Amino acid sequence: MGRAVGDNIARDIERAPMKVFNYWHKGDMFSLGQWFAGAEVGGWRFFGHFTWWLWRTVYLSKVIGFRNKVKVMVDWTLNIFLPRDIGI
Repeated sequence: MGRAVGDNIARDIERAPMKVFNYWHKGDMFSLGQWFAGAEVGGWRFFGHFTWWLWRTVYLSKVIGFRNKVKVMVDWTLNIFLPRDIGI
């Protein structure tokens, strides 16, 4: 979407006709808590542990930078073995 806006701004400056932007929705994924998630992709709905793993895999693939990916993985791993810190 950002690239299309940039191209259309440049086209507007050059007084060229703008290109139409077509959005393609890939689907939705959402975490429903520890070990459970849901997804809707292409009209199909998925729920459960595998979907939770898939959600985390997709999320991790979107994190920018190797160091940040490692930080997120370590944090997720610690959350499996350590109780939640509720700040009391």
